Amino acid sequence: MNPNWIDELNIVQDGTGNTQNNSFIQAHGQKNQPIPSNVRRGSQNFVGRGEELAEIHQKLQEGQGVIVCAVEGLGGVGKTELVLQYAQRYKEEYTAQYWLQLREMDLAEAVVQLALVVPIALPEAMHAARIEAQAQWYWQNCLPAQGKLLVILDDVAKAESMPDEAMPFDPRVQILVTTRERSLQMGFESVPLAVLAEEEALELLRKIVGVGKVDRELATVQQICQTLGYLPLAIELVGEYLAKNRFLTFAELQERLHLADESIARERKHKFYAYRGVAAAIRLSWDDLSATSQRVAMLLGLFAPVDILWELVEGIRESVEITKTELNEARGQLDNLHLIQPIDEENKFYKIHTLVREFFRIELSQKEENNQFRQAFVTHLLEIANNIHPLTNDKIRIAAYASPHITLARQEMSSNIYNSEDDLSLKFAESAIYLEGNATISLVIEGE
Repeated sequence: MNPNWIDELNIVQDGTGNTQNNSFIQAHGQKNQPIPSNVRRGSQNFVGRGEELAEIHQKLQEGQGVIVCAVEGLGGVGKTELVLQYAQRYKEEYTAQYWLQLREMDLAEAVVQLALVVPIALPEAMHAARIEAQAQWYWQNCLPAQGKLLVILDDVAKAESMPDEAMPFDPRVQILVTTRERSLQMGFESVPLAVLAEEEALELLRKIVGVGKVDRELATVQQICQTLGYLPLAIELVGEYLAKNRFLTFAELQERLHLADESIARERKHKFYAYRGVAAAIRLSWDDLSATSQRVAMLLGLFAPVDILWELVEGIRESVEITKTELNEARGQLDNLHLIQPIDEENKFYKIHTLVREFFRIELSQKEENNQFRQAFVTHLLEIANNIHPLTNDKIRIAAYASPHITLARQEMSSNIYNSEDDLSLKFAESAIYLEGNATISLVIEGE
């Protein structure tokens, strides 16, 4: 932390040690007026999340002083909506509530912009101060004199966006952060946010398009929710699209439903927040990845939509010119941004949300590396299948977990990868049949 900001702030301190705009008070005979609350109401279609709301409130009540609770998760999972619902549910406990969006700016800049609504000028002595000191001046001079205060810092991309010197020091303040970053900063109390349960997704659609329309096509609606991975943003966008196009049925929408379809890709310019389509929401996280992490993500998109044994990814990395160090760094970055998720304590298996996987595949299809990645993917899977003899427990284990990916490669990649020496289609068929027959053996060996 740069200590100079304290000296800058002391420029306008009075004899009691309290920072005040003395010239303004002398001229106008009054203290600074507080910044008015600016947190807007959340959606009326909000469903579920009762446990998460209770957990947030519990964490914000613990301890003394400024308390920070971070709601973290994948883009589109409903982080902003959750904190707005929290603000609404517990509004009687706070004298004022402030919402600051930090995707495009850091905290100091956001505070100064928020304070522009107060009809009072920054003291002349503070004009030359750094923006962090100006933000601190506003925190000390433009807050209500009494009561607890809630500050929501929305969509924080990195901890550096919240420098200590721009944070409020008032012990009445409680800070609620939303972020795509797992474990954004040590010491923050975290509330991971997952996708909706199936019944919650159905309830959300019933609220938007009506009970009758959903229940008449219930089986199809359930399949659509599964295709969308129960992502709240995607469910909401589909519901809104069908509500505006009442002549469409869920079955008709299902036939064309994919990431680029208007029903889940359109942006809602009228929305104060959550205005992006699903692909645009995922792209925010994608743009935060390093170039190497993006390459690893595109490789992961080639795998079947099942749990991925990371050992299979490691077996392909050299063929696509990714070092072990780069792979490990990418693994950590993708995990931190909730673009992949470990499903076991030892981090041997990962899952990818269905829409994120589709995003990865689309990105790869637009790159020159597309054929190289697909060739490496196919080659490694064939090696696993063709080298299974002599049988060992480890070979059978690897082959069993590779089986669904071999089946997918046989279906999608045989026709567009030319190999003059091998009949890939035949080899895929033979390998898939053999491995599917031995999958049960592997599971018994592993004790699963």
